[in-house]
Amino acid sequence: MDIELILPHVVMAIIPIVSALVVCLLQDIWIGDVYLPASKWNDEIYIYKIIEGTVQYGHPMGYFGYNEVAPNYLTYGPWSPFIMWPQIIWGVIVGWNYQSPLICNIVLLCIAFVVLSFLIRPNLYQTIICCVLLMSFTIMSRYILSGMSETNCLFSVLLLGAGVFALYKKEKFSNGWYIYTNVILALCTLMRGYYIVFSLFIFYYLWKNDKKKLYVQIPLVILFIASYIWVSKNLCAPYLSPIIKTDWITTFYEDGIITGFKNFILITYRGVSTLVRYCLNGFFSGDTIGGCYTIYWTIGIWFFVRCFKEPIYRSWLIIWIVIQASMIYLYDIKVGSRHILVFIYLALVFISFYEKNRVVPIVICTIILLANRGLYADDYYWKLPRYNENLEKELEIGDEQIKESFCINKDNYWDNTIYYPAKDGSAIDWRLLYAIPSGMGIEYGTKEDVKEDLSRLKSKYIITNNGEQIDNSIKEQNTMSLVAEYGGVHIWNIRE
Repeated sequence: MDIELILPHVVMAIIPIVSALVVCLLQDIWIGDVYLPASKWNDEIYIYKIIEGTVQYGHPMGYFGYNEVAPNYLTYGPWSPFIMWPQIIWGVIVGWNYQSPLICNIVLLCIAFVVLSFLIRPNLYQTIICCVLLMSFTIMSRYILSGMSETNCLFSVLLLGAGVFALYKKEKFSNGWYIYTNVILALCTLMRGYYIVFSLFIFYYLWKNDKKKLYVQIPLVILFIASYIWVSKNLCAPYLSPIIKTDWITTFYEDGIITGFKNFILITYRGVSTLVRYCLNGFFSGDTIGGCYTIYWTIGIWFFVRCFKEPIYRSWLIIWIVIQASMIYLYDIKVGSRHILVFIYLALVFISFYEKNRVVPIVICTIILLANRGLYADDYYWKLPRYNENLEKELEIGDEQIKESFCINKDNYWDNTIYYPAKDGSAIDWRLLYAIPSGMGIEYGTKEDVKEDLSRLKSKYIITNNGEQIDNSIKEQNTMSLVAEYGGVHIWNIRE
């Protein structure tokens, strides 16, 4: 066995493991001591409980969402159910507990890198560059050690990238890889609709190799987009407020073209100013969000420089522009910093394998390390949740008490749902909801009028802070039964 042929594959396969270990070493913690319920990221409990219910029952038996607005079908929350498919499969096969998301994330990325390695067959130098670049990009490594869906997205996009790279390596058109790439593209689009932008790689390939296939690809892309729109309209619960900004578009026909154009220029100015401020803060002052955009713009500038000599970089640059424009005009720049991570990661892989100038990876790695300064000082984004014995005991108490009186109702999903008010005097510790049984849903509520009249709630259960506003009101009414008392909260049965 030729060690020079095997070693690059081994290096690629262990990149996710080494990346995760680097994050743990930097924080003086072992992977086994990462305790998901102690995390500060409240999206994780939604995702964890949705997957837990899906693994046991096929789909959650209670509703997930905001202000008790349910999707048209099933009970999933505001995210596409497809965004969790890798972890759902993992849970069905291996089981689901607090360590499962972390182990699953590492294994998924190991699989993706093995696929990439055997398709691209990089040399040892390229794999080492790839390893160094990706390990330096520690914000993405932090997501590997979390319950967020970023790793699911990264896994799928890496598989898509593998298909694209395989297509480009073929001297002749390959139907097999073309079909594979479109299947993964469809899946990625169903996860997050804007991943359809990666279809530009396929369009570029077809334009260069088989223009007739463009008549097939265009309807396929339209079908993928339509499928995502259907999923988002019917399987996803609405957010508290619309996440896609379209008011600047309606200004054109409501207030006239001139006013609409002025508004568009104003939004552009504000968006670019915000991005410049974030980038400067990320590079000079140390800011996590700014650091992400600093890295993103560094890659974008290099794609712009290279696109004049290497046509493939034009596809990357167009995708870069589309994603950045979406953050300015359609989404939110601050929240969007999380959504550019997958693009950055895939771009770093591409640069590792295809950039001929050996100075470029060194410069990019240096900028990444400088941009990471703010991340290490940002407890919210950076700190791993450590094992908390007191929290574990409280969750065990809550779990035992709730199970005594809770029984899944397969006819009415609201009977399997707990209402979590935004505040009950002070903020309620949402981490204590990890104690609720598998299959139970969580509805986050912000409506003030509900606090005055709980009979308006569709959910059968509610969590309150012991001795605060809603809790005291329930005690005064004396019409609801106490289900559990733990960790400073009460869980009440609103109706029998």
